[in-house]
Amino acid sequence: MKLSHISIVIVLIFLAFGCIATSKETPNGGDGPKISDFPVTGEDAQDFANLDLAKQKNDSSYCDKVKNEGYQSQCYHPFIDRDLSFCEKMVHFSAAYCDCYAKVAANTKNETLCDRIESECSARDKFSEHSCYSEVAFTKNNLTLCAKINYPREQQSCFNLLAVLTPSLCGNETMFPDDKGDECYRNIAEGQCLSGGECNPPLCGNILEIGMRDDCYSEIARKTGNKSLCEKITNGSPEQSSCYTRIQ
Repeated sequence: MKLSHISIVIVLIFLAFGCIATSKETPNGGDGPKISDFPVTGEDAQDFANLDLAKQKNDSSYCDKVKNEGYQSQCYHPFIDRDLSFCEKMVHFSAAYCDCYAKVAANTKNETLCDRIESECSARDKFSEHSCYSEVAFTKNNLTLCAKINYPREQQSCFNLLAVLTPSLCGNETMFPDDKGDECYRNIAEGQCLSGGECNPPLCGNILEIGMRDDCYSEIARKTGNKSLCEKITNGSPEQSSCYTRIQ
């Protein structure tokens, strides 16, 4: 179950580069128009041409020719994988540099690279540090790495990722206090459907709050067309009636 997250994680990349992406600056993303389709002149035109060539030919050497540091960092990004040398080329572009280390750390399962982010990146790029520990924790299935994250919200995100691999963690009241455990079970039970996998309706049964448990069964029944799941909803409740109605 590679991060269909990791999905969670993909998001992190685009957050890091959001500050340099504009309507004409989409060099390596998606299936939209190429950079060269836009009317630009001078140095930008040459940079964009090299960005296009790097993508079309899958050749990072064209990125070396890009003059603008922001565009160049964006150009290198698809080639990073396990190669730290690309990160060093981004040293003057802090957000991209930190994100690069996070990506290599995750791909090589090397949390010491996250420590380097902590020591070298500016305060505004601490998000990369936290996402780095979360990514490596997920790829190594190592819960202890979440403890290295000092901010509660980011640490909770790390716990959420590990729970995808080990759903029983949702029942840990220290990691998932109050109603977070119920939400954890529901998100995993339903979320796997959204990522192209199979739903996990048995996890709905671990939810303590009745209304949320019923909603969990109902939503999975709707997504899968499995009418038998409606039987697990509180007998005679409006939610159960609605479940049967929606699935003919």
